Amino acid sequence: MSSRAVKLTGWGRISPSWAELTEPASAADAAALLRDGAARGVIARGLGRSYNDAAQCDGGVVASTARLNRIIELDAAGGRVTCQAGVSLEQLMVAGLPAGWFVPVSPAPGR
Repeated sequence: MSSRAVKLTGWGRISPSWAELTEPASAADAAALLRDGAARGVIARGLGRSYNDAAQCDGGVVASTARLNRIIELDAAGGRVTCQAGVSLEQLMVAGLPAGWFVPVSPAPGR
């Protein structure tokens, strides 16, 4: 799995930091990254839209979950979804709205 040095920020674009960014394409890749990077430390990062400076790990390893973006199962009757870590709120809403479901937390407008 390849990696590259990148400058990361949160949604507010403040306090940038540099980290080694990796992008596992499967659960097996993510497990190997966690196993092999345990001594150095690894933090998961979603779409980078958090309101604070979460998932930056200055000088460390950041695992982007963007490629792990599959909805595995949606129980329309019970409102339960099983999905990978990189699924966006938009994906959840597109999948759930036709069945009458909406995510319990919505982001602020503008992003």
